[in-house]
Amino acid sequence: MVHGQVNVGYDGDIYLTVMLNGAIHTMMYTYYFVSMHAKDIWWKKYMTMMQMIQFLCMNAQVPAPFARCHIVCQNCRVLRV
Repeated sequence: MVHGQVNVGYDGDIYLTVMLNGAIHTMMYTYYFVSMHAKDIWWKKYMTMMQMIQFLCMNAQVPAPFARCHIVCQNCRVLRV
């Protein structure tokens, strides 16, 4: 039986996404905390822009391991049971 799992060797590719996601969420929770205590938050528009940049970076990074996997196919292994 073939599962839909493919080992593409993520190595360090995933760490940008993890670190960016953690940083953005820390800023978001800081924003939520500050918004409970202040009426106007001047950096609200920058928070939204940073979230959009994170989203684009994450989506741009997704095909990279798969493209490299097709070039160097010895890293591609379909797991069989």
